[in-house]
Order: sequence, then C-alpha cells, then structure tokens
Amino acid sequence: MVRKMWSYFDLISPIDLKQYEYCPVIPWLNKNYNLVEPETYSMIEGRREREERYNNIYGKLGLKPPIRFDLKLYYPKKRLIGVADIVAGKRKLTVVEIKRFKRKLFRHFKIQLMTYAYLTEKCIGPTYNAILLIGKRKIVYDVTQEIFREIEIKIEKLWRTIESEKPPQTSKTTKCMNCWYRKFCPNI
Repeated sequence: MVRKMWSYFDLISPIDLKQYEYCPVIPWLNKNYNLVEPETYSMIEGRREREERYNNIYGKLGLKPPIRFDLKLYYPKKRLIGVADIVAGKRKLTVVEIKRFKRKLFRHFKIQLMTYAYLTEKCIGPTYNAILLIGKRKIVYDVTQEIFREIEIKIEKLWRTIESEKPPQTSKTTKCMNCWYRKFCPNI
C-alpha cells in the first residue's frame, strides 16, 4: 500500500475560515495559486504583543489552569489544523484569540475564534467559553452546539470553494480598495 504524503494544501485552518468570512476569494487564491499575503505591520505587532501579554493575561482574564499557549490542534475528520493563542481549563475549556488593534468590523475574527473553539472541543474536550481580545476590548462568547453546526457548514462551504476550478463570485466593496489580493482578484 502506498501512503500519500499530506501537504498544507490538503488542510484548512481557522485563518482560512476567517479569510473566507472576510472574502471567499482570498482562500481560493491561497490554495489554487499559492498566494499568501506578506506579513503586515498588524501581524508583526500582534505576535510581539501576544508574547508580552502571555505572562500576565490569564490572571486578568480569570482563566483557570492549566493554561496552554500557542496550542497546536489537528482534527483529521474535517482536515482542520490550527494553533490557538490560549486554551485554558481542565474540564470546561476556554479559548482565547488575541488581536492587537481594535476594529469596527470583526465578524471574521469571531469565526476564527469559534473555529478554534470547535477544534478544541474535538481535540481536547468540552469547550464552554471563547474570548476575543481586540485591542483593549474583551468580548466573551458562550460556545454552543449551534455555533459548532455553523462552523461545520462553513468548513464544508470553504472546501467546496477552494476545490472548485472557478473562483467564487463576489461583488466589489470598499474593503477591496485596501486588499492586498485585489491585484490577483478575478472579480475586480
């Protein structure tokens, strides 16, 4: 029997779902043309901020030990892989996603966070809370089976999109003006 080697292109991540929520063309371009946006200032600052805040953050958030930072998670049934910023607790888990800068629109970040919660539930155990830190703002979400069903539907839609030969159809919006992918976008 010949075993097939897997690659990044055989897997998706919560970041892919975040991008899909923001614009479905982005993960399609990532997977079909191997296009990846270079690290932005926000990404670099977010990583630096995360490293500085990890030492004190869980005390301020009231997280219960054990506290796991940058936890690698893999769920083969959905071909889903990711690294959660923080997973805390023993029997009732809490997942935390940290974003350095505040944003007006952040639904795509919520989808990313809930995908990490889904991964944590599938890989470790019952996940009850999810916390999104955006700048100085803290948003706490209850994790429910309804949210997990929504995530599973989004996972299936994302797979159909990236496995399609044709890009998803989107309309030009104001967010397209600042998008790094716009020079490659088939819809602009």
